[in-house]
Amino acid sequence: MRLESFTAYSRGPGNAELLKAVRDSPTILVGDPGKEIRSFRVAVTSPAGSKRGTGRGSFIDSVLGAVDDFYGQVIQNLKPWMPAPPKLRAAEDVIEAEPVSNSLISTAISSQDGPEVEATDTPAS
Repeated sequence: MRLESFTAYSRGPGNAELLKAVRDSPTILVGDPGKEIRSFRVAVTSPAGSKRGTGRGSFIDSVLGAVDDFYGQVIQNLKPWMPAPPKLRAAEDVIEAEPVSNSLISTAISSQDGPEVEATDTPAS
């Protein structure tokens, strides 16, 4: 099985390596750390049959077998990506807000509260 990675805004072939090598060192697929990886390609090779028609050794059966094997080895085991749940802060990491002085608290409407609605008397027609 071969994995190939493609970076954003680049042309040409990406970085490709066998799955065993990628498992040992995942950074193999990262060519330039400054570029963002946009996609991956997963490829599996298998021998194709040389006979026509159906039956043992036929091309059609070898393709159908390759598709079934690929599904069983790769697609069936895929899981959707889920972000890690947020971690709780430790008690010593929490910064408490300082209390606000009563002289600074105001209940008056300010210009930052939004547009004022003026009541206008419009005669009914």
